[in-house]
Amino acid sequence: MVSRSDRAEHILAAYQHYDYLDNEAFTFGGQSIGASFLSRFMTERGFETRTEFHANAIISERQNPIISASRGASTTTGRASDTSFARRSAERGWNISQ
Repeated sequence: MVSRSDRAEHILAAYQHYDYLDNEAFTFGGQSIGASFLSRFMTERGFETRTEFHANAIISERQNPIISASRGASTTTGRASDTSFARRSAERGWNISQ
């Protein structure tokens, strides 16, 4: 929790992800990192507004399609990033808009 008051709360979080999948069609592995900043603003009448900001970056990825690899195709690697922002309104804990 970054800060908290009677009418607002703010949370900052960091994430590390690791995914690995190996099945008959392909092998895939990837690592990514991310951060989120979440806020909640409340009124005396029980209404609240929640905001979320997320940022993610894939730092390593490797994909090997088994069917394509058996025909001489190479593996693919890549890096990517994305961000997202959301705002929701709620009344006494129930979402009323997204």
